Amino acid sequence: MVGACEMYVSGFRQGGTMFKFCGCRDVLGLFFGVVMGVWFLVPVGSAFAQTCIPILEICDKQDNDCDGLVDEDCLCIIGSTQSCGSNVGECQVGVQNCSLLGRWLSVCVGAVNPVAELCDNKDNDCDGQTDEGLVRPCLSACGSGVETCNAGTWGSCTAPQPKSETCNGQDDDCDGSIDEGLTRSCANGCGSGTETCALGLWINCTAPTPSIETCDGQDNDCDGQTDEGCSCVNGQTRPCGVSSPGCQQGTQMCIVGNWSPICIGNNTTTPETCDNKDNDCDGSVDENLVRPCATSCGVGCETCSAGNWGA
Repeated sequence: MVGACEMYVSGFRQGGTMFKFCGCRDVLGLFFGVVMGVWFLVPVGSAFAQTCIPILEICDKQDNDCDGLVDEDCLCIIGSTQSCGSNVGECQVGVQNCSLLGRWLSVCVGAVNPVAELCDNKDNDCDGQTDEGLVRPCLSACGSGVETCNAGTWGSCTAPQPKSETCNGQDDDCDGSIDEGLTRSCANGCGSGTETCALGLWINCTAPTPSIETCDGQDNDCDGQTDEGCSCVNGQTRPCGVSSPGCQQGTQMCIVGNWSPICIGNNTTTPETCDNKDNDCDGSVDENLVRPCATSCGVGCETCSAGNWGA
């Protein structure tokens, strides 16, 4: 067919509606119309032939603008559909409809579109991968870190975790205190005790500390010997004096590691007399008794022995 569209051909009925179709003359002057994309001969002067008025091409398989071309510049036919979207992962294919302008509408009806990836072991963003690149921040008492998603489950937090407190000047258990509550046993030559950790150091051992030997029955200087250099133990007592007729023993006390020279309770105050007795209760009889004497020849001394004054 050639030439501009000149007439409408009317009389085609579909669904109770009368349609008009544009037609053209050929080189012999015969007039043809187009019905649903098919050319047919229309007798000139037919009651169904009318002057053709071009309108906007509406992509309906007809030459609406009477230029001899059908649906030129149309990408689709009104009422047609095509699949759209993706069926990868959690996505689902939908349907795209053709608009009156012969363009596919941007809306994909019924499609399930990609969304941000979630940690659910599904391909939410429909890229063929599951839970890829998913990390999130996390915290512990000791600091911050990240968790990584794997097969729908968040993995362990990489933040430092609390540990048992040790004596190192650090807050190992992340409770805000350093080396708190740490003790251990300690010992020296004097015995055992307990020491405490402070700022990474063990201090203040409660074991006895060496001191000067005090003659108290203890190894005060922790050298493995007791009361070395002492004659006795402070406060210790022992009998002293003589127990004999007329005499009574007393008690001697240890003072500062030595026996006191005083014999308490012993009657040593009685003076010795020349009677062959131990009058002063010192264990000796008539000891050191002398007296002056004189003869016609001169003056001298006589000594007591066994109760008698000698010559």
